[in-house]
Amino acid sequence: MKKYICAFLFAAFFVLLRTSAYAQDFYVDAAQGSDSAQGSALQPFKTIQKAADTVKSGDTVIVREGVYYENVKITASGTEEKPIVFRAENGEKGKTVITGADKRIRENKNNVWELFDKEKNIYRTKLERENMLMRVLYNDMDLYMYPTYEGLETYTTIAQKDANYMAGLKNGYYMDCENGYLYVRLRKDEKYGSVNPNKNRMAVSPERCSVYTDKDKTQKEVLAVTGIDEKSSLISVETENAANVVLYGFTLETPGFAGVYVRASNVTVSNCFFIGCACGVKGGSKYLYDMYSSDDVTVEYCDYTQAPTFDDIFEMMKENYKNPDVRRRSNYWFLKKQTSSAAGNLTAGVSYESGGFVGSMGKRWILRNNYIHNCFDGMSWYANWLYNDPTPDEFENPNKWSSDYEMYENRFENCIDNFLETEFNLDGADIHHNEFINSPDGFSLQTGRGKPFPTNIRFHHNIMYNDYDFAKAWYTYASNENLKSGKMANFFKLGIPTSDFKNPAAHMKNEPWDYERDMPKNNVRLSDGGLCIYNNTIYGPYSYLFNCIGFFALSQPSETDNHNVSLKNNIIVSMTKFEGNTRSWLNIGDAAESLGGFLYSNNVFLPYSDDKSPQNSYMFGKY
Repeated sequence: MKKYICAFLFAAFFVLLRTSAYAQDFYVDAAQGSDSAQGSALQPFKTIQKAADTVKSGDTVIVREGVYYENVKITASGTEEKPIVFRAENGEKGKTVITGADKRIRENKNNVWELFDKEKNIYRTKLERENMLMRVLYNDMDLYMYPTYEGLETYTTIAQKDANYMAGLKNGYYMDCENGYLYVRLRKDEKYGSVNPNKNRMAVSPERCSVYTDKDKTQKEVLAVTGIDEKSSLISVETENAANVVLYGFTLETPGFAGVYVRASNVTVSNCFFIGCACGVKGGSKYLYDMYSSDDVTVEYCDYTQAPTFDDIFEMMKENYKNPDVRRRSNYWFLKKQTSSAAGNLTAGVSYESGGFVGSMGKRWILRNNYIHNCFDGMSWYANWLYNDPTPDEFENPNKWSSDYEMYENRFENCIDNFLETEFNLDGADIHHNEFINSPDGFSLQTGRGKPFPTNIRFHHNIMYNDYDFAKAWYTYASNENLKSGKMANFFKLGIPTSDFKNPAAHMKNEPWDYERDMPKNNVRLSDGGLCIYNNTIYGPYSYLFNCIGFFALSQPSETDNHNVSLKNNIIVSMTKFEGNTRSWLNIGDAAESLGGFLYSNNVFLPYSDDKSPQNSYMFGKY
């Protein structure tokens, strides 16, 4: 009997030894670990980077609770059968944090903030930076970036009441790069935490760098908007072959730009929390002429927020909509775009539109079961834009465009600009079974620099709605002072910029597609495949179905042609189909015809009737 037991134990040990040779579990503990340890449960590593440098195909890295001040770079590859897994031991929000925040300020062991202006509750701390910071948070709440110290004092973007004058938010920061001071002003009502930053958890991100040093120590210019440098992400996956890497359960806080950067294929990001991340998960290139497309990336069960962006901007609108100086701008709520026209000479690189939940997608990305909320844009134009200035070679290479992504069972809620933008370089998107709640311009398709334009977009089996309080408030607060009526929210915003026709970029004139030949100005339309909207339920008090701008609103299609935009089998409740009353060519006609450039088939349109404004409702009927 002993003989058989010994034989069994030997065999079991051999199997265990053989298994361990192919797959191991490594542990990381920021508080108790050491990078000279074995990486075992009893002798963990101290840094995630040490584990990343150690792992092989099939291994799992288990990261214990704590705060990790790291920029982790993963270069090891797994296989489809034996992926490499990095997972937080406790995947709850805020338990296993990877942060780009300044450690001295975040840990604040010696009250690093000094009271600079007692009357206005402005504090400052010494912080050497050459450029504006990407994000500053207190207790996970995003602070507005003021372009000047005077703006921080007055809660305005600039002091002069000219066309760029905009009201700011009640919490913000200013970076004095010349003298090396960071100034913050927190809400006096202490809605999100103490007015004294020493009593809050302050997370100050790095600046977004403009130069990338490659593996040969050669400095290269980072792409101005879409690129990223070594320290701009918290986790980067960069492999020569398919990565087959899984990231699970991390809280990613205040990077230089992206929470996760993927310069690889076959990567899964699951159950992660993105806080203070200009971009959640970014693919594509780092620098000019890298020309990389990150394919087959899955992002699932994640939480992405820019809180309290939606709440604070809406509060600003409510308090300023009667102020003629503020209302001089028709889009005075756009302050977080942070471009030269919107917020006083701040570059697009720090704009809340130059980022969002995902960025620079390649082929076949899957976005599922995520919660994207309290944002400027849930997914901006940046999601589909791989390069700054497409060249003819890029135009002809189908691998260099965002294409064939699928997005389902996600929840987008409270986005101050758009839920998602399918703009620029996109060929193929399947957007289905999602829930979209509260946005003034929900789904945006403003074409430009495309292949030739976004096409083959299917939007189906979704629920879109604006609740009454939001939609009525937007109608009240959002219009320009010169408008006689309020500005309605919209579910679909469609447009083709006139600049693309007046001064088309070089690649727009290339074969197999030519602007003058294939897109005559009297019949502007999307490419074949276009946008198909079907089997959705759409509900919108004080909301239009479409907001048509650019050539969509100006050109008169013929009776037989359409814009390659079709609506089929939808149930729609809204105030009117189209924004405004001057676009008579958009009026609804008979069923199954090309109606004002749009094809309708078997939809049910129901009027929204407000007892106080019955004149605003129209019965559309079934088309």
